[in-house]
Amino acid sequence: METTIKRWGDSQGVIISKTMLAKMGIDDLDAQLVKMHIDGKGRLIIEKKKSPSKPEERFIDFDILTYSKKVKHEGELDWGKPSGDEI
Repeated sequence: METTIKRWGDSQGVIISKTMLAKMGIDDLDAQLVKMHIDGKGRLIIEKKKSPSKPEERFIDFDILTYSKKVKHEGELDWGKPSGDEI
């Protein structure tokens, strides 16, 4: 696909077709973060940046029993005496 560089305010821009964005896996056209860099041959590379995961997604495969054995701790943690209105 060929396109032209066009003036956009004080900068320049290139229009990327919806089809090409879909091939990149970009479907949220207004808020998708991308990474851009120039490779060793002077080519502009645009890559979809992975969105930060939700906390619950980060712990999908987390197993508390395996973790407890790994850190050699079982049961509740002793955080010391209460220092405020926690109780």
